Amino acid sequence: MATLSQAQARQYAQQAGFSGSGLNTIVAIAQAESGLNTLAQGHNTDGSLDRGILQINSRWHSEVSDGCAYDPLCAFQQGFRISNRGTSFTPWSTYTSGAYLRYLTSASTSGGKVGGKPWYQFPITHGYYTQYDPNIPDTPHYAVDLGAPMDTPFFFLETGTIVKSDYADWGGEVFLKPDAPGRPQEYVYHLEEIDTSVGKHVSAGQVIGLSGGQTSGGQHPTNPKWSTGAHIHFGEFTGYVSSPIGTVPEGPDPSPLIGEAKAGGLVGIGGAIVDNTASTTDTSASGTEGADINVVAVARVLLTDFPGFSGIALALDELESFPGLVWFGDSGDILNAPGAAVRSVASTVVDNIMPLFFRGIVALIGLILVGGLLWNAANSSGLVGAIGQSEMMAAAVA
Repeated sequence: MATLSQAQARQYAQQAGFSGSGLNTIVAIAQAESGLNTLAQGHNTDGSLDRGILQINSRWHSEVSDGCAYDPLCAFQQGFRISNRGTSFTPWSTYTSGAYLRYLTSASTSGGKVGGKPWYQFPITHGYYTQYDPNIPDTPHYAVDLGAPMDTPFFFLETGTIVKSDYADWGGEVFLKPDAPGRPQEYVYHLEEIDTSVGKHVSAGQVIGLSGGQTSGGQHPTNPKWSTGAHIHFGEFTGYVSSPIGTVPEGPDPSPLIGEAKAGGLVGIGGAIVDNTASTTDTSASGTEGADINVVAVARVLLTDFPGFSGIALALDELESFPGLVWFGDSGDILNAPGAAVRSVASTVVDNIMPLFFRGIVALIGLILVGGLLWNAANSSGLVGAIGQSEMMAAAVA
């Protein structure tokens, strides 16, 4: 079949050298570019073609033959090279536009619109502010913004009835009236997909939609005035108030309610199941983490959740990885492609020198540290002093 399953695409990408978050990203890009169709073709006004599963352009990458571009393994191998070994994806417009984000969650979990961790566990990107501050955009802000990626399943934290469900200038908005008397309403903005309706009674944790919005590559409108990228705007609602930025929903700080959900380990139920033990920013080759948690796994998740650390971690991970043979032709038969063989040998040597150099530096630093520790231990035990005294006595006798 010309169109691959997501699992097949991941397998080809892994064979080409992609791993960790780079693997998730390239598969999401392939979905956005071609729908995983290995024979996909895009015709451009300059006469060039975008070819294959990664839509490799025939003009800008004329070194990639048609046979390679339409072969999934070869295409991902070339994608690995073009992306600087899985560290830079700017050559693809679906990456720079953010269109790939709608597929990133599913790419990370190998199938379906299934989240890695509950939406409330993503970092808060904009907090709760009750006063207007010209130095802080979008204030007052009677809610919290969480940096959840496109298509993250959303669910309310209390059981109740849907009292508003609609698409507005700021994307999908849904309000819930909790069953508990006296409790303020919960609400969410910027949904890409709404899977509920007014009057429906839903349980805490029941998935009612997916995050995103048109500004993140989705279909439903999100005015850049209100949202410039995928995130979840969650708050508690008691009424509307006028402010310098317009009429906004007002309510108490939802942070205590989010804290209760974290403490209770609330996970999504219904339309899409959310695994509370996994992370969408996982950097393991499999794209998911098991329930057994160790210190190393926790440290990696914590680091990759902070902006900048993910790229650094990925770059170091790829820098110490030996890519092995880099092949530029349509076939592994060197006798039938001598030109490609020469380029392949040169690229293989160059691409493997850096990991060798990097590992050599790490080994040298390790030896220096070990030497320093041994010297310090010997000095602390008096061994260095004893050796010095013995040398002085030997010199005196001589």
